Amino acid sequence: GFMNGCSARGTIDLPQITSYDYDAPLDEQGNPTEKYFALQKMLHEEYPALPQAEPLVKDSFAQTAIPLTNKVSLFATLETISQPVVSVYPQTMEQLGQNTGYLLYRTSIEKDAAEEKLRVIDGRDRLRLFVNQVHQATQYQTEIGEDIYVTLPQENNQIDILMENMGRVNYGHKLFADTQKKGIRTGVMADLHFMTQWQQYCLPMTSCEQVDYSRE
Repeated sequence: GFMNGCSARGTIDLPQITSYDYDAPLDEQGNPTEKYFALQKMLHEEYPALPQAEPLVKDSFAQTAIPLTNKVSLFATLETISQPVVSVYPQTMEQLGQNTGYLLYRTSIEKDAAEEKLRVIDGRDRLRLFVNQVHQATQYQTEIGEDIYVTLPQENNQIDILMENMGRVNYGHKLFADTQKKGIRTGVMADLHFMTQWQQYCLPMTSCEQVDYSRE
């Protein structure tokens, strides 16, 4: 979820779902889970004389398919849902005044060789890298920073990096840690050089009213 937190395990953050009912004896409807019956069995084995009642199960609607009639590429409708913020080097989500969601970074690179080595330095939390809007790589946490080799088919090529904020630690010593800043926190390297002249598109995904489904 976009408002979820995460647990801290050393240098790794473990995203959690928005609900605090995960692994609970009752689900969010108040209905019993497998853990409930396991606890019930354990109590009966330890205290056989203890009276137990069968749990109440709430009525619910039958699960049915929800048809989705509209779809559109992010790149096709990008200009209708966000306006770019231009900077020399990438800015973090916090520097751009955004809290949750996604952040798209865009720049261009000239063809210098048949294959180019790219690296995202210090990014949080998950990235998808595109060349000319074609997906090239996905990296998550400890993978971010590894080399990404891409083919540049044109003399001038568009680079897009979609960064996903997967939740911040909301307790303990990492509460105000620098690692809780999201997005690209240092930069992007092409071979040995940092890339410049970036456009950033904030995508908090709080509303879909501006999405233009007529675009392809």
